[in-house]
Amino acid sequence: MNPSRNRQYVNGMPIFANDTVLDDTLAEMRALARRPRFWAVLGGVVAILALTGPFDTYGALSLPDRVLYWTAIGAGGFGLGLFVSLMIAGLAERLGLSDLAALGLGGLGAGVAVAGLVGVIGAFAFGDPLWPGIAGTLPYAVVIALIVAGLYEWGGPAAGRPVPSHGANVPALFDKLPPEVGTDVVHLQAQDHYVRVTTPQGAALVLMPIGE
Repeated sequence: MNPSRNRQYVNGMPIFANDTVLDDTLAEMRALARRPRFWAVLGGVVAILALTGPFDTYGALSLPDRVLYWTAIGAGGFGLGLFVSLMIAGLAERLGLSDLAALGLGGLGAGVAVAGLVGVIGAFAFGDPLWPGIAGTLPYAVVIALIVAGLYEWGGPAAGRPVPSHGANVPALFDKLPPEVGTDVVHLQAQDHYVRVTTPQGAALVLMPIGE
């Protein structure tokens, strides 16, 4: 563990990580990117959209162009929306807002960002006017972003992962524990995006999903 890393405190306990909202967001996005099922689902959605050509893209674009267009919309929109949503929700949580309020603000911000991206792509691909395109897409983008944010919150990268059994090798956890509490873990408790680790020597909050 690099001792020069920043130390922040939650409920009076140390978090041994670069505990910024950006770090948290990138960590969650990396966790999602490591899931093959995510890429399979995303690829399947893009393939269906490219083959069916909704929103008049079937007649306006060739198949290769539709693949590029819907890849940009699907992958780009999801990536941008998730990043903005996690950043805003993380900031809101640190300001003391409730989980529901943070989720709503994150989804709203993601919708605005995705609507902007769709407007730019539409202007580039079809020559559509930029601002009318963004305004027309905004209500749908916000609704979809709120739904996706809710699904991600309750079924994100940490969902469904088995918790290691007692005695399993978990070096990432041990690396984040302060030396004074040791590594003889006797209790783990999930607290939002953190895990409260208790040992005979004390307790600490670690920035890590309980599923890991």
